[in-house]
Amino acid sequence: MHIVHLFFFAFTNGMSLALFNYYCLVKNYSLLILILLSTLLGCKTKKIENRFIKLNLTVTRDYCGGAYPTAEIVTELRTAKPYNGLIYLHRSENRTDNVITLDVKDGKCLVNGLADGKYYIFIAPLMQPPQNLPFTKEAIVKLECQLKHNRTPNVSFSIDKKTSKVVQNIHVVCDPCELPMP
Repeated sequence: MHIVHLFFFAFTNGMSLALFNYYCLVKNYSLLILILLSTLLGCKTKKIENRFIKLNLTVTRDYCGGAYPTAEIVTELRTAKPYNGLIYLHRSENRTDNVITLDVKDGKCLVNGLADGKYYIFIAPLMQPPQNLPFTKEAIVKLECQLKHNRTPNVSFSIDKKTSKVVQNIHVVCDPCELPMP
């Protein structure tokens, strides 16, 4: 009888050992498959992010002078012209992310590494509050206005996996923090 119990004990322990080995083997293969899939998906994402997108940018402006402008001046300002200069591209509307600085020449620029989503163009660099503020109420109000204006995007656009070109007009408004010209 003891031999039967000993055989049963050895058999059940052997089964436990076999089940344990099977579990470890399946777990290791599952882990390997998971790593392989995440690597392949990561490569797919990189292919999308490494595409090149052509930006074609024009600019129009508000009249910010003093006296009432002539029709020719208004027409000239409202006529879209190729943008020249730096733009600051952000994913965050309030500029809390890292900036991508692009130099646009004759309205054209090529950018790579953009993921799908919405982007915001700013034409002024990010303004940081000065350390030594004059403590007059007018100075603080003007600074708050300037910071708000600086964090307002000039224009936005969205891209998806099919996007290869973005055509956008940047309309420059008068500085709302300055008093109007007489």
